[in-house]
Amino acid sequence: MSARFGDFAEARASAVFRAKGGQGMDKARAKDFADKAEKLIKWGVELLEELRVHATAGAIDKVERTFVTVISFFDSLHEALADCAKKLDQSQWRDQLNAFRDADPLLRYLWKARNSETHDALIKWRPGMKQVEVRIVDLKKADQAVGFARMLGEAAAMEKLYRVLYEADSTEALKAKLGSGFVPSADIQAKVGVEVILSLESLALEAFSIGRGKEHVDAPTSHDGKILPPSAFEAVRTAMRYYQARFDELKAHFV
Repeated sequence: MSARFGDFAEARASAVFRAKGGQGMDKARAKDFADKAEKLIKWGVELLEELRVHATAGAIDKVERTFVTVISFFDSLHEALADCAKKLDQSQWRDQLNAFRDADPLLRYLWKARNSETHDALIKWRPGMKQVEVRIVDLKKADQAVGFARMLGEAAAMEKLYRVLYEADSTEALKAKLGSGFVPSADIQAKVGVEVILSLESLALEAFSIGRGKEHVDAPTSHDGKILPPSAFEAVRTAMRYYQARFDELKAHFV
């Protein structure tokens, strides 16, 4: 069993669809945009694998090069889905897609980072972050570490497990350690009943400002209410899952 924050970063709920026709509906054009989104998702999967390979090898320059490519890719994918919904006369779904990107810390970061990279090229990340993923090897110990948090749901249980593993007494302290590149010792891994299965060299995503300092963008430490490390690799993996789910939702209902 793998314990990964990204596994619990799915979108909260499907948007409400209104399956109606109208003067604005153009299913042929909608299919064109859906095909474009499908192609972009295929490329996204390939880019994510490229990012993983570079991060595993510690090739941080190649990690950064790939990540800069990816942030532009997500903007194109988002717009393809929004245009598909528009041609299906589904303005409510499109508005919900746009509103979630504007409000969600991770998606907003990727969107604004793309704009910043295009217009001002400010530094928005730094090399040298270690992203750690673990596997549960002793379920009894892991269950003891989680305690009553398991009653609050899977996401809460995972946060508690990582707080014990990272010896963090609060959510904010956990976020700080996740962003610092801290790697739990072998002793604490054994105590919690887990073992590190993956340690990637990644970029630590940092806060930045755009619009001559008028708009501040925080480092993304959560997605859809779930904590995640501010790592370039985790950001891409989590965002890919989100947009794949939105694509599947749109295609299943209308295309």
